[in-house]
Amino acid sequence: MLGETERLFRLSPSPPLPEDQANKVDQLVAALERCIASNRTCIGEGPWEVEGRWDAETLEGFERSCQQQWGVEHDLDTGIINLWGDSSPLHSSLGDDLRALLFARIDKAVKELPLEDKVTEALVQDVLLSTTVRKYTLKHPDPSSTIKTKQPDAMIAIHPEYAAFPQYSCPQQHQASPGIVVEVAYLNESLAALDSEVRLWAQSIIGTPARLATGVFIQDRPGYPADPYATLALWLPGENKLNLIPFGADSSVGLISGKQVGCSVSPDTLDGHTIPGQPTLSSEQFIVREECPPVPIGSVYLDLSREKFEEKHDVRLSDAEMKALTGLTVVPDLTKLRLAVFKCLYKPSQKSLGKRLSCGYQFQSCC
Repeated sequence: MLGETERLFRLSPSPPLPEDQANKVDQLVAALERCIASNRTCIGEGPWEVEGRWDAETLEGFERSCQQQWGVEHDLDTGIINLWGDSSPLHSSLGDDLRALLFARIDKAVKELPLEDKVTEALVQDVLLSTTVRKYTLKHPDPSSTIKTKQPDAMIAIHPEYAAFPQYSCPQQHQASPGIVVEVAYLNESLAALDSEVRLWAQSIIGTPARLATGVFIQDRPGYPADPYATLALWLPGENKLNLIPFGADSSVGLISGKQVGCSVSPDTLDGHTIPGQPTLSSEQFIVREECPPVPIGSVYLDLSREKFEEKHDVRLSDAEMKALTGLTVVPDLTKLRLAVFKCLYKPSQKSLGKRLSCGYQFQSCC
């Protein structure tokens, strides 16, 4: 469900768009609004194809002159635009919540390495770019796939000033890795759609694919609007399946640290396993885990140009230090991610402060 009928917020680009481009942008805006209106009551059936075929110039003009909260995926081969995401507060904030959680763990892990203080600070504060989301050109290795442009819901990448841009013979492939990407599926996409989205980032054959592709799948639980089913999705190196770690209702992750709820998730990979609210899963598609496995957050530094960093800060990083940096792994605290979901969805009219939640916890003060 994409929400109530909404109008895209128009901006005044500087310099103004040429008249012909502006007219095409108006047509695209109208098509997007019709797409939103016609699909606003549908849940989990997206992404939605926008009527018409659109060139890159029109989409560029749209991005300069409109502010919108949906993810726009453009197929460069066919001109098709698909609409991902939704305009809910949860969708817009949850990607940033997971990004912030991972960024904090990177910061902590880097500070624990035996490096000079100025090196440690620079490796996080100067080198990592975590507040800007950029568009990338992607193509899945499947021979039938097409070339698309897309931007993630959130990301952590190496700042262009420090990035080791790979060299390719094709100019279109001259782009840095997006590093760590986060995608969120809530009202618009199914778990299968999130799976395809994460796979595209992890396996793209244009440029360097994402070093770590992650996603969050949220599905409302009838009767408990503030405590939905929630699942973290991870694409880990060396595995050709998406890891699913439930952290919402009916998972082993509690709202209060140290507490546990009744767990309905097996740590083993089993055919026929069910995540609440989802169709039966197959072990050929997913690995369902009770606990989050170690996440290779240090892989984002594989895109760091050591030479650029050393020259900029007048320091030296040894081979051993680079190996330790790129090999950093952590196990994220999913309790914090569940709290982020709860705080976004909780409304005092739903439950009073101090009342017990559906999972049996005494809620104190999260909001």
